[in-house]
Amino acid sequence: MKGLYLNVPAARERATRLDALLAAPSAIATAEHQGHSLLVDYHPRDWPAGPIHCNPAADLTAAGSGWFHFRGRFGNLSGFAEAFAHARTLEERKALAAEIQAGAFVILVLRGTSGWLVTDPFGLHPHYYAGETPFARLAPSVHFFGDDESGTFPADESLTAALEVQNHLFGNYTAYAGIRRLDPGAITSTTEVVRYFDYQRRESPAAADTTQAANGSRPRGAGSVLGRALLARLGEVMGLFAERRRVLPLSGGLDSRLLLASARFDYGYTFGPAESGDRPVARRYANHFEDYDEFSLLELDYPPRLRAAGRQVFSGTCARPFVELLAVYRRVAERWGGGCLFFDGYGGDVLQRALYLTSGGLRGSAAKMFPQLTRARFDPLVLLNRRYPGLDRDARKLLVKTYHQMSEDWDLDPLRSVTLFELLYGRGSRYVINGGTILSGQYFTVIQPFLTPRVFRLLWSIDPWDALTYRALREIWRALPAEFAGVRTYSGFKPSWHHDLSRPVMLATKALGRLGWVKRAVSYERELPQIRWREED
Repeated sequence: MKGLYLNVPAARERATRLDALLAAPSAIATAEHQGHSLLVDYHPRDWPAGPIHCNPAADLTAAGSGWFHFRGRFGNLSGFAEAFAHARTLEERKALAAEIQAGAFVILVLRGTSGWLVTDPFGLHPHYYAGETPFARLAPSVHFFGDDESGTFPADESLTAALEVQNHLFGNYTAYAGIRRLDPGAITSTTEVVRYFDYQRRESPAAADTTQAANGSRPRGAGSVLGRALLARLGEVMGLFAERRRVLPLSGGLDSRLLLASARFDYGYTFGPAESGDRPVARRYANHFEDYDEFSLLELDYPPRLRAAGRQVFSGTCARPFVELLAVYRRVAERWGGGCLFFDGYGGDVLQRALYLTSGGLRGSAAKMFPQLTRARFDPLVLLNRRYPGLDRDARKLLVKTYHQMSEDWDLDPLRSVTLFELLYGRGSRYVINGGTILSGQYFTVIQPFLTPRVFRLLWSIDPWDALTYRALREIWRALPAEFAGVRTYSGFKPSWHHDLSRPVMLATKALGRLGWVKRAVSYERELPQIRWREED
């Protein structure tokens, strides 16, 4: 399994064994530093000079996992590690970490007896540690602590029950006492955990709009300032990866379509029922790719080893992972090769349409239809209780405590605060990334453009009320050609429509789809019960 392993017994054998079950490529690098054993399972193209940097003269060893872009170079581990290790103050180290332009990473820096772990701002490359300190044992999955000869970690009954009900946990908890996730956007040392990423910082669309004339005037026919600014920022992100082939999973929604409108992609694919859900919408853009593949989940092969591997990856963190996606990613990797960049639209709906400011059920549908219900006397704790309805009393108290602990340093309004909590410590980085980021990352280098710092800061400037009402969505899509803005989504509305029309059409389409009356809204989920796993490999 791709990741950084620190002091994990038999790390090479166990990491490559899981790679073999996944039928994923495997490259291994190792090092030792003052009694610490380091191993990185990685994609070679993400680390041109290797994922481990050693400077014996400075008693310095560094290791990187995932990918990152620093000072104009992809995988610039030596540049970052040398600057970071020789920084004299914590503020200097925080400034260096904040310089990272983009990435989904964990970086370990060891100098002498001192050590630091740096994580990406959005928890896109999660790692877990066992015991009191991450420098004792660290791995990309809880699974790698299960056979540890030094002892076992008991299950937490309340969190285990919460995991079963919710299918994911919150904060940095796992189902096991003594095993935690590394904090995102932080520098963790042997003595403290300090956030380096400024989640309060926002960038106005006017400042990001590179299409403005020198006198500040707006070019005619170019759509909204927000839309032009977002396309400019996405274009900058895409420019970081100009030399590698790109894969785009294209759905019938808007996030992947927006990425397609912002840059060139070599390959694209869509899965699900042939004449319903995503495929009929995505098919309209097939000519934008050098090669495009659409298929049903029922066409794929499902050997039992894939299911076993997927469950190991999410041991203690997800009760029912969508392991069928492994068959999808294996097909795509076999068709186009594992050296490609895989672009995922994660975070786009959260920032543009305030996805985490609503809950499920009839109450949630009413709030989507009438956003005023959310805005009136908004209480983030009430929303969290609705979003986590099955927790027992102890788990609910822990959820509230965790929200207060994680958000106490954020100088944010309540709407943004609860959104960020769900993104960093809730459904986002504790569940949604499981498929399109973690599982796909075993075969590809996964890029999440909406959660690169500059794109995030622009989208973070959107008033949550404008996102919740779809007002911001229309403003963004006014900057795009009719080929993209004038096509209905799988949920029935066009992004160019007035926001007060889009919401009811979306809700009505999905409701009728659940009844089987509107095929457009029938997604790949209808195929899942029909999938048959082979009995033998």
